[in-house]
Amino acid sequence: MDQNHLHALKKAELENEVAALGDCFHGADLLEIGAGTGYQLSLLAKTCKSTTGVDLPSSNYARDRLMPIIDYDGNRLPFADQSFDVIFTSSVLEHVVDLPRFHQEMHRVLRKEGIAVHIVPTHIWRLWTLLAHYPALPKTILGALKARSQANIETTNEKPRSLLSKLIAVLIPPRHGERGNGFTEIYYFRPSHWERQFRDNGWVINRSTPTGLFQTGYCLFGLALPITWRTKLAKILGSACRTYVLSPLVRGSS
Repeated sequence: MDQNHLHALKKAELENEVAALGDCFHGADLLEIGAGTGYQLSLLAKTCKSTTGVDLPSSNYARDRLMPIIDYDGNRLPFADQSFDVIFTSSVLEHVVDLPRFHQEMHRVLRKEGIAVHIVPTHIWRLWTLLAHYPALPKTILGALKARSQANIETTNEKPRSLLSKLIAVLIPPRHGERGNGFTEIYYFRPSHWERQFRDNGWVINRSTPTGLFQTGYCLFGLALPITWRTKLAKILGSACRTYVLSPLVRGSS
C-alpha cells in the first residue's frame, strides 16, 4: 500500500478516536504495539505525556520509520510491570500468533487503572477485500513481478516455487491474519468473535464503535477516493475497522 495513502487513512482513523477518547490520551504514558512507521505514534505524541512504540525488526515498515521504534521479539514486551496508562494497537491483533501470551503481556505492562485501545478489521472489510481481489489482480501481479525483480537483485535463499503454486497464490485470495483463510476470516473478524476473544483474555469491553471509514485491503482508488467519500461510503457499505476500548477485568468480578 502507498504510504501516503496509508498515513491519510491512519490519520483520519486516529483523529476520530482522539476526539472520542481525548481525556484518555491527555497526559498518558502510551505504548503502541506494532507501531509500523511510527506515524500514528507521532500524532499521539502531541496529546500524550509520553509515547513509546515497539514492533518486530522484520516489520515491512522497518526501513521507513519516521521516529524511534523499539524492536522486540513479539513475545515479551521489554518494559517493567505497570509501565503504561494506555496501550494502543491498530490492525495488529489479527497478526498475533500466540494471543493468550500477547494479552498477558499487555495486562502486565498496563497500570491498574489503564485502558487498551484496539482498532481491528471487521468482517465487512474482509468481504469487500475478497470482492476486490480479482479487479486488483493486475496491480497484484505487477507488484509480484517487482518484488521478484528486487529479490533477484538482493539474492535470496528462498526455494523457487512451481508455476502451479504461483498461480494459486495469485488466483486464490490470501488470508490477512494468522487464523483461517481468506474466506473464513469473515467469521474471525466479526465483532462477536473479537468480543469473545477479549473477554476470554481478561478484559472488560467499555466501548465498541466502528471507525467510520470504508476501504479494502487493495485500496484500488488510493488517494483518488478522499476521506470524506470513504466516510460516506462507510454509512452505506460498512466500516472497514472497529475500535474497542478495554479495561482489565478485576479478579472476582463477573
